[in-house]
Amino acid sequence: MFFLSENKTRCTGVVKMNEFRILKAFRVDIHPPKAPVIREVIWCPPISNWIKVNTDGAASNVNAASGGIFRDVNGT
Repeated sequence: MFFLSENKTRCTGVVKMNEFRILKAFRVDIHPPKAPVIREVIWCPPISNWIKVNTDGAASNVNAASGGIFRDVNGT
């Protein structure tokens, strides 16, 4: 999907090569979204007889969700 304004567009989906050629033929400046940042996360097990809990959640005006994981020293 494209939102055209003057000679600029914001890409909000996958652009096929044919669509790309058409936009370039009309000299439309393309501004794709930035690539996500990938970070390495290293899990360290808890000490013996302990349980580690990792939780996360997200919310908007109409929806909310959360989740969690419990792991022991063996990762189970």
